Amino acid sequence: MTYSQSWRGGESPLTDAQELKNLSYWAKQGYVVLASHYRENAEEKFEPNDREDFVRDVLDLKKVGTELDHVDEERTVMLGYSRGGWMSLLAVKQDMEVDAVAVIGGIPDLKQLYLTQPEPVQQQIEQLMGEPGGDQSWYRELAPIHWVQDIDVPTLMLHGERDRTVPVEQARMFANLMGGEHDLHRYVEYENGDHGLRLHFKKYAPEVLDWFEKHLEK
Repeated sequence: MTYSQSWRGGESPLTDAQELKNLSYWAKQGYVVLASHYRENAEEKFEPNDREDFVRDVLDLKKVGTELDHVDEERTVMLGYSRGGWMSLLAVKQDMEVDAVAVIGGIPDLKQLYLTQPEPVQQQIEQLMGEPGGDQSWYRELAPIHWVQDIDVPTLMLHGERDRTVPVEQARMFANLMGGEHDLHRYVEYENGDHGLRLHFKKYAPEVLDWFEKHLEK
């Protein structure tokens, strides 16, 4: 399993303790969990030259898996929260071979995300992609709503009804677009759920596990 996290700041989907607890759950189910660390967190200035640069940290996890003796590299799933959901879908667009994807509080429209975020999160987004409408703007090219036809891997989309970071209306729109292109996907909405579904793990974890197991069997 490759795991991709959110941006730091704003309404964080998970605390560090919650994140570790959740990851340990997947390890207990028998998954080897490989988590990404976004390079702009480690590099003073991140200057992407093409679309693949944005998701290279996630793509490299597949390579790491091939170096581990106890990993079955032919059976791979992806789990992403918030930005990590977007990264997971972007990895699929870049032809990363996976059996299934689960996205929690995913980001379908990057420009709309930027416009609704507090300044600290906007600054993080600008560091990565520039300002919307700028000369080096990547907002349209990288937004999943503009390439749903390329998301040809079974994708489970989970979203909270009260998500303040990515409004549920965006998730519903994206789910409708996905459903119009493929019959591979499933959308589940959680009443009173927030960004990251922090209080719903016991409800959605079995849903994600069933989704993964179903598609790993094929």
